[in-house]
Amino acid sequence: MMRSKLLLCFLLVGSYLWAIPGDWQWSWRVTSQDAKTRQAAIKQLREMGEGGLETLLRIFEGTIFDARRDLIKSAIDQVAAQKYATFSRLYWYTDLAKAQRAAVRAGKPILSLHLLGKLDDEFC
Repeated sequence: MMRSKLLLCFLLVGSYLWAIPGDWQWSWRVTSQDAKTRQAAIKQLREMGEGGLETLLRIFEGTIFDARRDLIKSAIDQVAAQKYATFSRLYWYTDLAKAQRAAVRAGKPILSLHLLGKLDDEFC
């Protein structure tokens, strides 16, 4: 009886933890062969804000000799909304209201750029 309760408890906790993506799950999603899975993961990470970028940067640092490195690097650029974000490690907000809320939380000023293009394009 006790054994079945422990098993049930483990299954419930395990299924809950499976629902919360960890770094390895993000790594798998971002480097998926399926373009829809890849783009959905990038969109979710972008919505997570700076936390999504930090997650991808941790994954990138752990894939030094991995074949998926280029896919992760591309995802980092898309999540950060900037080209070469692996070097700058900056997250750019594309929504002014979200940027203002983040600035108030962090106690930092806002740098606003107005461009004829996007920072993640090669020639913005």
